[in-house]
Amino acid sequence: MRIGIILVIFMLFSCKEDIAPPNVGAITLNGIPDTLYFSLDTTDRILVQSLLEDDKDLNQTRLFSVGSLTASPSDSSLYSHFTFSYFQDLESNPFQISDSLEIPVYTCAGLYQLNIKATDKTGNEGTGTPVILWIHSSEAPVTTISLPDFSAGFPSFNAGDTIFFQGNVADNVAIQKITIEVLNTGSTVSQSFSYSDTVFTSWDYGSNNAKVTLPSTATSGNYEIRVRINDNDGNLVLFRDSITIN
Repeated sequence: MRIGIILVIFMLFSCKEDIAPPNVGAITLNGIPDTLYFSLDTTDRILVQSLLEDDKDLNQTRLFSVGSLTASPSDSSLYSHFTFSYFQDLESNPFQISDSLEIPVYTCAGLYQLNIKATDKTGNEGTGTPVILWIHSSEAPVTTISLPDFSAGFPSFNAGDTIFFQGNVADNVAIQKITIEVLNTGSTVSQSFSYSDTVFTSWDYGSNNAKVTLPSTATSGNYEIRVRINDNDGNLVLFRDSITIN
Protein backbone atom coordinates (compact mmCIF):
# COMPACT_ATOMS: atom_id res chain seq x y z
CA MET A 1 0.00 0.00 0.00
CA ARG A 2 2.76 2.41 0.97
CA ILE A 3 4.60 1.65 -2.27
CA GLY A 4 1.44 2.46 -4.24
CA ILE A 5 1.09 5.84 -2.55
CA ILE A 6 4.72 6.64 -3.30
CA LEU A 7 4.20 5.75 -6.97
CA VAL A 8 1.10 7.94 -7.20
CA ILE A 9 2.96 10.90 -5.66
CA PHE A 10 5.90 10.32 -8.00
CA MET A 11 3.62 10.26 -11.04
CA LEU A 12 1.83 13.43 -9.96
CA PHE A 13 5.09 15.34 -9.63
CA SER A 14 6.58 13.88 -12.82
CA CYS A 15 3.51 14.96 -14.80
CA LYS A 16 3.52 18.49 -13.41
CA GLU A 17 2.91 21.00 -16.20
CA ASP A 18 5.94 22.98 -17.37
CA ILE A 19 4.97 26.66 -17.27
CA ALA A 20 8.40 28.23 -16.77
CA PRO A 21 9.65 30.14 -19.85
CA PRO A 22 13.26 29.87 -21.02
CA ASN A 23 15.69 32.47 -19.79
CA VAL A 24 17.34 34.69 -22.40
CA GLY A 25 20.60 36.03 -21.02
CA ALA A 26 22.10 39.46 -21.66
CA ILE A 27 22.35 40.17 -25.39
CA THR A 28 25.64 41.60 -26.60
CA LEU A 29 26.54 43.18 -29.94
CA ASN A 30 30.21 42.73 -30.81
CA GLY A 31 30.74 41.98 -27.12
CA ILE A 32 29.04 45.19 -25.97
CA PRO A 33 26.01 44.74 -23.63
CA ASP A 34 24.58 48.16 -24.39
CA THR A 35 24.06 50.50 -27.34
CA LEU A 36 26.51 49.75 -30.13
CA TYR A 37 27.65 52.61 -32.35
CA PHE A 38 28.17 50.90 -35.68
CA SER A 39 29.60 52.40 -38.85
CA LEU A 40 28.61 50.88 -42.17
CA ASP A 41 31.92 52.06 -43.58
CA THR A 42 34.15 49.98 -41.29
CA THR A 43 32.46 46.57 -41.42
CA ASP A 44 29.28 44.99 -42.68
CA ARG A 45 28.91 42.25 -40.05
CA ILE A 46 27.95 42.27 -36.39
CA LEU A 47 28.18 39.47 -33.80
CA VAL A 48 25.07 38.85 -31.67
CA GLN A 49 25.54 36.68 -28.56
CA SER A 50 23.33 35.47 -25.69
CA LEU A 51 23.02 32.41 -23.40
CA LEU A 52 19.65 30.58 -23.49
CA GLU A 53 18.60 28.25 -20.65
CA ASP A 54 15.48 26.29 -19.68
CA ASP A 55 14.51 24.13 -16.71
CA LYS A 56 13.75 21.29 -19.14
CA ASP A 57 14.36 21.37 -22.89
CA LEU A 58 14.86 24.26 -25.30
CA ASN A 59 13.10 24.06 -28.63
CA GLN A 60 13.63 27.09 -30.85
CA THR A 61 15.01 30.62 -30.87
CA ARG A 62 14.17 33.69 -32.89
CA LEU A 63 16.58 36.55 -33.49
CA PHE A 64 14.91 39.64 -34.87
CA SER A 65 14.97 43.38 -35.38
CA VAL A 66 11.79 45.14 -34.34
CA GLY A 67 12.53 47.81 -36.88
CA SER A 68 13.50 51.43 -36.90
CA LEU A 69 13.34 53.60 -33.80
CA THR A 70 14.67 56.86 -35.23
CA ALA A 71 16.20 55.76 -38.52
CA SER A 72 16.01 57.87 -41.64
CA PRO A 73 12.85 57.19 -43.61
CA SER A 74 13.06 54.51 -46.26
CA ASP A 75 11.58 56.60 -49.06
CA SER A 76 14.41 55.98 -51.49
CA SER A 77 14.42 52.99 -53.81
CA LEU A 78 18.14 52.58 -53.08
CA TYR A 79 17.93 52.22 -49.30
CA SER A 80 15.84 50.25 -46.80
CA HIS A 81 15.54 49.71 -43.05
CA PHE A 82 17.46 46.96 -41.26
CA THR A 83 14.61 44.56 -40.47
CA PHE A 84 14.92 40.80 -40.24
CA SER A 85 13.61 37.75 -38.38
CA TYR A 86 15.00 34.24 -38.48
CA PHE A 87 14.47 31.08 -36.47
CA GLN A 88 16.86 28.37 -35.31
CA ASP A 89 16.02 24.94 -33.86
CA LEU A 90 17.88 24.14 -30.64
CA GLU A 91 19.25 20.72 -29.72
CA SER A 92 21.06 21.50 -26.47
CA ASN A 93 20.29 23.17 -23.14
CA PRO A 94 21.77 25.61 -22.28
CA PHE A 95 22.50 27.04 -25.73
CA GLN A 96 24.94 29.84 -26.57
CA ILE A 97 23.79 32.02 -29.46
CA SER A 98 26.68 33.43 -31.43
CA ASP A 99 25.41 34.65 -34.77
CA SER A 100 27.18 36.92 -37.21
CA LEU A 101 24.75 39.19 -39.03
CA GLU A 102 25.39 40.92 -42.31
CA ILE A 103 24.08 44.49 -42.50
CA PRO A 104 23.49 45.53 -46.09
CA VAL A 105 25.42 48.55 -47.30
CA TYR A 106 22.18 50.17 -48.46
CA THR A 107 20.73 50.31 -44.95
CA CYS A 108 19.18 53.55 -43.71
CA ALA A 109 21.25 54.99 -40.88
CA GLY A 110 19.64 55.42 -37.46
CA LEU A 111 18.65 53.51 -34.31
CA TYR A 112 17.39 49.92 -34.46
CA GLN A 113 16.24 47.57 -31.71
CA LEU A 114 17.36 43.92 -31.69
CA ASN A 115 15.98 41.15 -29.48
CA ILE A 116 15.89 37.36 -28.99
CA LYS A 117 13.00 35.05 -28.11
CA ALA A 118 13.33 31.40 -27.05
CA THR A 119 10.72 28.64 -26.68
CA ASP A 120 10.86 25.30 -24.89
CA LYS A 121 9.30 21.96 -25.88
CA THR A 122 6.07 22.88 -24.07
CA GLY A 123 5.71 26.15 -25.97
CA ASN A 124 6.66 28.54 -23.18
CA GLU A 125 8.34 31.64 -24.57
CA GLY A 126 11.02 33.80 -23.00
CA THR A 127 12.05 37.21 -24.31
CA GLY A 128 15.35 38.98 -23.78
CA THR A 129 16.01 42.60 -22.95
CA PRO A 130 16.32 44.47 -26.26
CA VAL A 131 19.58 46.15 -27.25
CA ILE A 132 20.05 49.20 -29.43
CA LEU A 133 22.06 49.18 -32.63
CA TRP A 134 23.05 52.66 -33.79
CA ILE A 135 23.99 52.51 -37.46
CA HIS A 136 26.02 55.46 -38.64
CA SER A 137 27.27 56.16 -42.13
CA SER A 138 29.91 58.46 -43.57
CA GLU A 139 28.63 57.77 -47.07
CA ALA A 140 27.97 61.01 -48.94
CA PRO A 141 24.69 61.64 -50.75
CA VAL A 142 24.55 60.64 -54.42
CA THR A 143 23.17 63.14 -56.92
CA THR A 144 22.32 62.87 -60.61
CA ILE A 145 21.57 66.01 -62.64
CA SER A 146 20.04 65.52 -66.08
CA LEU A 147 19.08 69.15 -66.68
CA PRO A 148 20.99 71.30 -67.44
CA ASP A 149 22.64 68.76 -69.71
CA PHE A 150 26.38 68.88 -69.09
CA SER A 151 27.14 65.77 -71.15
CA ALA A 152 27.93 67.66 -74.39
CA GLY A 153 29.93 70.53 -72.95
CA PHE A 154 28.93 73.77 -71.28
CA PRO A 155 25.18 74.53 -71.65
CA SER A 156 24.62 78.12 -72.83
CA PHE A 157 22.19 80.69 -71.41
CA ASN A 158 21.48 84.38 -71.75
CA ALA A 159 21.70 86.99 -69.03
CA GLY A 160 18.40 87.06 -67.11
CA ASP A 161 17.53 83.43 -67.94
CA THR A 162 16.15 81.08 -65.30
CA ILE A 163 17.99 77.75 -65.14
CA PHE A 164 15.73 74.85 -64.19
CA PHE A 165 17.15 71.65 -62.72
CA GLN A 166 16.06 68.05 -63.20
CA GLY A 167 17.50 65.01 -61.42
CA ASN A 168 17.53 63.45 -57.99
CA VAL A 169 19.43 62.95 -54.75
CA ALA A 170 19.59 59.68 -52.76
CA ASP A 171 21.18 58.87 -49.41
CA ASN A 172 20.92 56.38 -46.53
CA VAL A 173 20.67 59.30 -44.11
CA ALA A 174 18.02 62.02 -44.19
CA ILE A 175 19.08 64.85 -46.49
CA GLN A 176 19.44 68.08 -44.55
CA LYS A 177 20.17 70.89 -47.01
CA ILE A 178 20.55 71.47 -50.75
CA THR A 179 22.02 74.70 -52.14
CA ILE A 180 22.45 75.66 -55.81
CA GLU A 181 24.56 78.64 -56.89
CA VAL A 182 26.03 80.15 -60.04
CA LEU A 183 29.47 81.63 -59.43
CA ASN A 184 31.99 83.70 -61.32
CA THR A 185 35.57 83.52 -59.99
CA GLY A 186 34.25 82.33 -56.63
CA SER A 187 31.57 84.97 -56.14
CA THR A 188 27.85 84.17 -56.35
CA VAL A 189 26.25 85.99 -59.28
CA SER A 190 22.74 84.47 -59.24
CA GLN A 191 19.91 84.06 -56.79
CA SER A 192 20.76 81.00 -54.68
CA PHE A 193 18.34 78.13 -54.46
CA SER A 194 18.31 76.62 -50.96
CA TYR A 195 16.18 73.81 -49.53
CA SER A 196 16.60 72.86 -45.86
CA ASP A 197 15.47 69.99 -43.60
CA THR A 198 14.02 67.75 -46.26
CA VAL A 199 13.95 64.82 -43.72
CA PHE A 200 13.85 62.45 -46.69
CA THR A 201 16.50 60.09 -48.04
CA SER A 202 15.51 60.90 -51.61
CA TRP A 203 14.85 64.27 -53.23
CA ASP A 204 13.81 65.36 -56.70
CA TYR A 205 15.01 68.62 -58.26
CA GLY A 206 12.09 69.04 -60.65
CA SER A 207 9.23 68.41 -58.22
CA ASN A 208 10.85 70.82 -55.74
CA ASN A 209 11.13 73.54 -58.40
CA ALA A 210 14.92 73.80 -58.13
CA LYS A 211 16.04 76.79 -60.19
CA VAL A 212 18.33 79.82 -60.22
CA THR A 213 17.91 83.06 -62.15
CA LEU A 214 20.86 84.72 -63.82
CA PRO A 215 21.16 88.47 -63.32
CA SER A 216 20.23 90.58 -66.34
CA THR A 217 23.56 92.37 -65.97
CA ALA A 218 25.67 89.19 -66.19
CA THR A 219 28.48 89.55 -68.71
CA SER A 220 29.30 86.88 -71.26
CA GLY A 221 31.70 84.09 -70.31
CA ASN A 222 31.94 80.82 -68.46
CA TYR A 223 30.37 80.45 -65.00
CA GLU A 224 30.42 77.67 -62.42
CA ILE A 225 27.30 75.78 -61.33
CA ARG A 226 27.74 74.52 -57.78
CA VAL A 227 25.30 72.17 -55.99
CA ARG A 228 26.05 71.48 -52.34
CA ILE A 229 24.18 68.68 -50.49
CA ASN A 230 24.48 67.94 -46.76
CA ASP A 231 22.90 65.06 -44.83
CA ASN A 232 22.07 64.65 -41.14
CA ASP A 233 25.28 62.72 -40.42
CA GLY A 234 27.39 65.66 -41.62
CA ASN A 235 28.33 64.12 -44.96
CA LEU A 236 28.66 66.40 -47.97
CA VAL A 237 28.65 66.04 -51.73
CA LEU A 238 29.62 68.90 -54.00
CA PHE A 239 28.57 68.86 -57.66
CA ARG A 240 30.44 71.32 -59.87
CA ASP A 241 30.23 72.03 -63.59
CA SER A 242 30.17 75.02 -65.92
CA ILE A 243 27.76 76.95 -68.12
CA THR A 244 28.28 79.68 -70.69
CA ILE A 245 26.48 83.01 -70.61
CA ASN A 246 26.19 84.44 -74.15
